[in-house]
Amino acid sequence: MGKTKTYKGKFLTFYQARKITRKLGLKSKREWEQLKDRPKNIPFNPHVPYKEYGWTSYPDFLNYKPYKPRDKFLPFEQAREFVRSLGLKKAKADWAQYSRSGKRPENIPSDPKVVYKEQYKGLRNWVGLPEKNFLPFTKARKKVRKLGLKGVREWRDFCNSKDRPLDIPVCPNVTYKKYGWTNYPDFLGYKYPRFLPFEQARKFVRSLGFKKTKEWEKYSSSGKRPKDIPCDLKRIYKKEFKGLRDWIGLPEKIFLPFTKARKYVRENMTGRDWYNWSRNNRPYNIP
Repeated sequence: MGKTKTYKGKFLTFYQARKITRKLGLKSKREWEQLKDRPKNIPFNPHVPYKEYGWTSYPDFLNYKPYKPRDKFLPFEQAREFVRSLGLKKAKADWAQYSRSGKRPENIPSDPKVVYKEQYKGLRNWVGLPEKNFLPFTKARKKVRKLGLKGVREWRDFCNSKDRPLDIPVCPNVTYKKYGWTNYPDFLGYKYPRFLPFEQARKFVRSLGFKKTKEWEKYSSSGKRPKDIPCDLKRIYKKEFKGLRDWIGLPEKIFLPFTKARKYVRENMTGRDWYNWSRNNRPYNIP
């Protein structure tokens, strides 16, 4: 075995931290994540900063024996019966919220698809909701083409208006991916609009004076964007498109080298939610 590296960061070293956490008497990663009085000099996500400094697993770090999934969880039928008794109304949203709430018993898995590979038939079946019955692709396309919609934006507005028939999916490109789907113009029955050449289109967009890429995204979906300016830039201008900052006329950002950026994130990111940390605390020189 190679020599173990010495951790140098704002937290205790791995072995100092492990010595403390093993005295807490925690029996799972979940209990660690729900611990309210966690020492501030021990990271919430120890597997990240200690990855190369002695880390092996949460059972080792907290000093508990890992459960074997087959021994830990109820048989599929019993587990599903319990979940269905909860009366959840939205399969994905309600189950995800309940599963993370701390109320879920330890013998009910958070990811039934992994634990019950052979019996699992989807989240709607898991929580006790009837399966959605959509029309076959050709019938759905025939029905939708009669609406006279001229683009994806109009289709999304139609879906949000509550006028969409329940036998037509909101995301037909996903539902019918293997059953005849090609693209939205074919599904809705309209022709692709003719777009300006890349240089002319970019010149027009740059004249709008956007200061942030989010301003372009907001403008693009606002209804003000001319029909000869596309929203799907990567597809329309495959060869010329060089990113949104170039598109709206902003200079490219200069980021730290990978190793320096990784080191900074590992030592300064709090919690385990990269998305929120990235939006609120990320320096400009880290992508």
